[in-house]
Amino acid sequence: MGCVPQDLLDKHIISLFVPSDREKLAEALSKLWINPQLNKANNSELRLQCPHSDIAWVNVTDHILPQEEQEQDRLSEPFTGENHLILMICENITKHKESKDSLQESEQRFHTMADHAPVMLWVSGTDTMRNFVNQSWLNFIGCNLEEELGWCWLEQIHPEDQNCCMRTYQSAFGTWEQFHMEYRLRRNNGDYRWVLDTGVPRFTPEGKFTGSIGSAMDITEGKLAEVALTQSHQATQKQLEQMEFLNRLKDQFLSTVSHELRTPLTNMKMPIQMLGIALDQPSSHLAASLSEYSLSKANRYFKILNNECEREINLINNFLDLQRLDTNIKPLVMGTIDIYPY
Repeated sequence: MGCVPQDLLDKHIISLFVPSDREKLAEALSKLWINPQLNKANNSELRLQCPHSDIAWVNVTDHILPQEEQEQDRLSEPFTGENHLILMICENITKHKESKDSLQESEQRFHTMADHAPVMLWVSGTDTMRNFVNQSWLNFIGCNLEEELGWCWLEQIHPEDQNCCMRTYQSAFGTWEQFHMEYRLRRNNGDYRWVLDTGVPRFTPEGKFTGSIGSAMDITEGKLAEVALTQSHQATQKQLEQMEFLNRLKDQFLSTVSHELRTPLTNMKMPIQMLGIALDQPSSHLAASLSEYSLSKANRYFKILNNECEREINLINNFLDLQRLDTNIKPLVMGTIDIYPY
């Protein structure tokens, strides 16, 4: 305490404590003095008023000494039972108190920062039950703090997502691992919003597990965009499948049409060629039976038939070429050519 024994003799014990704690100590001593038969010890955490000592906080334990000990201490006068001796033990708890105060101050700072954070935050203990949610969470849900502690937060989750969230949450706690889960959370207006909840384990500097801390973000817009993108992809896939089906129908149509048209044209081509041979030979029976005028007209008709037949054959061949172009398309691949040898 930074003093010698002579400094404490004949000095009132209450004067050793700070003024704000003296009344508390005096009340505890009075209770012992009034009811000594209870022989019950009192414990109090008080502050000493010792400017020359590092001791600031002490745990004070005071109780009435048993009669046997009082008779041994009263050597000069017999024990009458009217006077009592009080034993007071002071234990230095300054470091413990400072550590406790520092922890409380740190937690208070965290709660203040968390309440002003733009995202929803939560904290849980080793029993998996939540013991804190920040103001953003409460504003989103529309509840007070007491209604969200423990397991009450599960009631705000969509019934279809509750079991999955419960399994993910408890599994991560059992293995002390980070976890992510997406679920629908009921907003203060009754609508369900998609949120991404991420939790990480908390440890002391000594490595002791103390629970988890997490944050939740509203991802409804992103979820809706993802659904719209999936639907758009499915619609595009259906259009591609329909186009492929139409292409197959077109190819079948061209193949059928070309075959059906080529067959009669082939049959026509042969007689036309034979007719041309007969007209080109004057000694043939056909040429001999026709007059010069009729032969000239027959040659003109033959050329018309032959030209039209050739044109139809070319048209069918163009159809077939178009079909081959559609089915044999190859992607253009860029490459490099070494022109030095040339």
